[in-house]
Amino acid sequence: MPPFTQLVRLNVCVFSLLFTFAAATNQSFAEDPLNLLFFGNSFTIGDNVPNAVGRIAEADGKARPTIVADLAGGQDLDYHIGQVNSAPQNNVLSSAIGAGQFDFAILQGYSTEATHLQSPATDFIPDAVAMSNLLRSFPTASDAGIILFETWAREAPHSFYSGTNPSFANPAAMQAEIRDNYALASEAINQAIGQSVAEVAPVGDAFEQGGFDGFLYASDNYHASRQGSRLASLVIYRSIYNENVGDISYDSVSSWANVSSSEWSTLTSLADSVQITAIPEPSIVAPLMLLSSCCLLKRKRKTTAV
Repeated sequence: MPPFTQLVRLNVCVFSLLFTFAAATNQSFAEDPLNLLFFGNSFTIGDNVPNAVGRIAEADGKARPTIVADLAGGQDLDYHIGQVNSAPQNNVLSSAIGAGQFDFAILQGYSTEATHLQSPATDFIPDAVAMSNLLRSFPTASDAGIILFETWAREAPHSFYSGTNPSFANPAAMQAEIRDNYALASEAINQAIGQSVAEVAPVGDAFEQGGFDGFLYASDNYHASRQGSRLASLVIYRSIYNENVGDISYDSVSSWANVSSSEWSTLTSLADSVQITAIPEPSIVAPLMLLSSCCLLKRKRKTTAV
């Protein structure tokens, strides 16, 4: 076969697969509303982070997702494992999301659960794996993605950083522990399941990008302010939809966000400043595999010709 003909056929193959890939992603994220399942505590409850994620999606031109949230103040992942086991009708099997047909589960652990103040290696990481396996064990959720909602360090005036024997040298030191252990939890989930189904929504990293500024915190130097909660929602939105948020106009959120135009600009910039590694949705995995096979075919032919 003449090289020119080979090249034309290969280009047609690649173009067709890229078109299929684009169509799949557009259909998944633009037309069909996602089903989202949240587990967390006061960090997720504050200013209704799940609802804000849905409204951000709508402001960005997506179909507003259906959301179920099983939240309880002061609780960790082990508590939520018990919740799923004892009352799945309140979360996984909720009729609101079609009895287990959710696309992503967003998991938020206790704020010190991923630090040396507790036991990440024996509690937080194994619980993250157990929770993920449990959620995906429901037949209608076997392809669901897992988003780990990375929490944030306390603000600088907090007692964690003072006294003769402080818990951490500074907020950056606390955030480093949280970041490392959330990353390890994501890796452990993917290793246990055997495919890339989990990622970290780096909310705490966005707080760090903002210098752990006081405007992100409530008066207790611990929980998020309204602005901090909006930042959390923006980062989680980015992690689910693999979209930047800097192009979402203030006018499209001003009726509910309860932040100023300048604050919205700052928050979207902070959210876009952190790195997101998105999970491919099941509907786009097949086109990706076909595209990979096409590329491999090209390599094999070239090797044979040589």
